[in-house]
Amino acid sequence: MSEIFAKLRTLFESDKKTHANIAIAVPGAVTASTRNKSPRRFSTYRKQWISGIFFIVLLISLLFALVFHLVQTRENAARIELTVRMQEHNQRLPVIVQNAFTGHENAFEQLLDSRKAIDQSIELLSQGGYFRQQYLSPVSEKTQLDHLTTIINNWSIEEKKIQFIFSDRQAFTHLGEAVSTINSTGNLINQILEQ
Repeated sequence: MSEIFAKLRTLFESDKKTHANIAIAVPGAVTASTRNKSPRRFSTYRKQWISGIFFIVLLISLLFALVFHLVQTRENAARIELTVRMQEHNQRLPVIVQNAFTGHENAFEQLLDSRKAIDQSIELLSQGGYFRQQYLSPVSEKTQLDHLTTIINNWSIEEKKIQFIFSDRQAFTHLGEAVSTINSTGNLINQILEQ
């Protein structure tokens, strides 16, 4: 390895001596050999600059592509999170409705909270907006848009059922109280009969 560096050093030293001898021999004159080397070096430098600029432009465009991909990835992750939240609330609805039918007051509050969460998620997916300090654009891809339309149509049917439950809230509360009274009386009768 040291041999290579030694050869390079001798080449550079001999090149410096040649240029120094030319400058000493004729102080104001430019020789043919230096005239010919000068444009060639300039064209070499120009090619290097052009390739360097091309490389920088390529890196900048790659950076923009990565930033765009990162934004799309974040947006898709937020959409997935919204969809999962909607699914969780949708799966909770049957249990909450069953508790509402038995007259539990807190079931109506849970039903209202789940309804609001699903409505907000659908609104964000269909109209866009901010979710966790990040702007989400509305769903625009055809397959996702078709799926979202199906979800909205199914949710409108479920929402009518929820509205019916809220409109008869007092009746369900009284019905639940009556059912729990009947159950407790039935349990008491069973205990008496077993004795």
